[in-house]
Amino acid sequence: MKKNSKYLIYLILLLTAIGCSEDFLELENINQKDASTYYRNADEAEEALNTAYMPMAFSQCFGRDIQYMNYALSDRILHERTSDENLFFNSSTDWVKAVYHGLYIGIFRANLVLENVPGINMDDNQKRRILAEARFLRGLYHFYAATYYEIPPLMKETPKDPKIGATNAVSKQQIYQFAAENFRNAIPDLYSKEEVRDADQLGRATDVAAKAFLGKTYLYMQEWDSAVAYLGELYSSYPDSLVMPPIGSTDSLDWVFAYLCNFAKEDLNGGTTTYKAEYNKESIFEVNFSSVHSAGDFAQFLPGRRSTGSLNTWYFTPYVIKGFANVAMEDKIFPTTYEKPVNHPAGLTRDPRLSATFMFVGEPLDYKGRILGNLQQTDLNAVLESSAALRKGYYPFHADYSYPSAPYNDPNNIRLMRFADVYLMYAEALIRAEGLSDRNAFSSNSTALEAINKVRRRAGLADLTQLSGNDIIHERDVELVGEGYRYWDLVRWYESGWLNLNDVRTYKPTFQPKHVCVPIPDREINLSKGNLKQNPKWTN
Repeated sequence: MKKNSKYLIYLILLLTAIGCSEDFLELENINQKDASTYYRNADEAEEALNTAYMPMAFSQCFGRDIQYMNYALSDRILHERTSDENLFFNSSTDWVKAVYHGLYIGIFRANLVLENVPGINMDDNQKRRILAEARFLRGLYHFYAATYYEIPPLMKETPKDPKIGATNAVSKQQIYQFAAENFRNAIPDLYSKEEVRDADQLGRATDVAAKAFLGKTYLYMQEWDSAVAYLGELYSSYPDSLVMPPIGSTDSLDWVFAYLCNFAKEDLNGGTTTYKAEYNKESIFEVNFSSVHSAGDFAQFLPGRRSTGSLNTWYFTPYVIKGFANVAMEDKIFPTTYEKPVNHPAGLTRDPRLSATFMFVGEPLDYKGRILGNLQQTDLNAVLESSAALRKGYYPFHADYSYPSAPYNDPNNIRLMRFADVYLMYAEALIRAEGLSDRNAFSSNSTALEAINKVRRRAGLADLTQLSGNDIIHERDVELVGEGYRYWDLVRWYESGWLNLNDVRTYKPTFQPKHVCVPIPDREINLSKGNLKQNPKWTN
C-alpha cells in the first residue's frame, strides 16, 4: 500500500507539473530577438533607434539608388541609361521600386521606436532624445517620399494588420505638413550641433538639422513666411558657417578645396591650409559611411547591410578609378554657365567650382599626385559622348590608397544638408515672401543679397547688388550640382510659377506635367490589395 501510495504521489506531482502552466518548457532564446522580448531597457532603445538610421545608407537609398535617380534626372549629368535620363521611366522601373522600398523601411523602423520606447523604464532625458531623433527620421523619410512620389502613403504608425494595404495620402502637402510637424516637435529634445560633436556622436540628428529640414519643407510647400522664420533663425545663429579660403589667398587650390572639402572623405591640404572634410563647420547632416565591413571580404559588395560603405564610387566614377563609368558631366552647355570672374584673388578666370565639380580629359586625377596621371578619353563611357567626369563627391579618388576595399565599399559620407544650401534657401524664401513671383524681376532685399553673396564670396566672385529669381536659379545650379537637388528644384520652380513648361523643357526636353513626381511602384499597388492607388498623373 505504501508502495502504491508512493507511485500515486509521483504521478500526481508529474501531472501537476505538466498541467500547471503552458510556460513550463517555454524558454527564452537569448540568441534571437523579436518584438515580444525586446524594448526592455535603454540599450535596446538605442539599438532600435540605430536601425531607423540604417535605411538611409541602404543601396536603395543613399548607398546607390537615390544617387542613381538624381544623376539620371539631372540635366547637368549624363547617364548611360538614356531611358531614365529622358524620363521614360515607369512604375516597374527598378530604382522607382527600390527607393520607395528603402524609404518606407525607414518610416516603419522610426514608427517602431516611437511606439515601443515610451514604455521602457529608463532615464527620461535619454528617452526624450531617442524619441526626438525618431521623429526627425520619420519626418525626413516622409519628406523624401513626398518629394519623389507626391502622394504615397502617410504612415503615422506601424500597420496593425499587414493584410490590409496602405492607402495614398490626400496630397503632397499633407505629407509635408506631417514631416514639418515631426521636425518641429523633435527640435526641443535633440542634441545641439555642438553637443553631438563634443560627445563624438557624429551622424545623430541635431536641432540644427531639424530646423534646416523644417525650413526646407516649408520652402517646398511654398509657405514662404514659415520658411523665412526657420531658415532665418539658422542664418542669424550661424552667420559665418561656410568653409572659406584664407582672406586674399593667391593660391588657386585654396579656392577649389574650400568648396571641394564639403564632399570629400579626407581632409584636403590646400595651398596654405588644411580643409576639414566630413563634419566640418559647414556640414549640418550627413549619412555615415566607412570602408569597414563585418561579414568577410564579400561584404564589400553589401553596402548598408553587412558592410558600412556605399556603392557610389563603384557605379559612378571612371574606369581608371575601377568604376563602371555610368555617368559623366554634361560638357557642352553647363560649363559655359560658370562665371568668369574679374580680378579674382588667385587670378582665376573661371568660377573655381567648375574645377571642383568637373574633371576634364587631360586634367590630373589627383591634385596632389597620389594617383598619377591624367584623365583619358578611354576612361569615360563612350556612349555618353562627354569629355568630363564628375570629380565632386568622389575626390580624392580612393581606388588605390587608404581604403583597400574601395571602390566597392565607398567610405565617403553623403551630405544631406549644409549651410550653403541654408543660405541659398533663405535668400530665395525672402524674395518669394515679398512677392517676387516673376523670376526676371529684381529685389533689393539686403538680407537676401548678403545671404547669397556669402556663397559667392567663397568662390571669389563679385557681390550681386540686386537679386532676381534667375540669380537664385543660377547659384543653386553651380553650388549644389550633383547633390540631388537640381531636378527637384526645377519641379518646384515649375509648380510655383518661376518656370513654365517650355522653360523646364529647355533643360529636360521630354518633361511632361506628370514628371513632377515618379509613379507609385506597381508592386506596392498589387500588394496593397487595391487600397493603394496609382497617382492620377501616371494613369494616362
